[in-house]
Amino acid sequence: MLKIYRKENKDLLLLDEVDFYDEAHDVIFEDIEDRGITSDTQVENAQFNDYTITGEEEE
Repeated sequence: MLKIYRKENKDLLLLDEVDFYDEAHDVIFEDIEDRGITSDTQVENAQFNDYTITGEEEE
């Protein structure tokens, strides 16, 4: 099980729990879109700086 967190100030906000990395990336991109981030540079920065994935992918 993978857990996807968004960094909010100094806290981590649990967004979702999924089984596979593809699903985790979908959750991240949907959250980025919901936050109104649209430019390629901002999306890339948000993707790498604002999110954390923990756990292991299901087999």
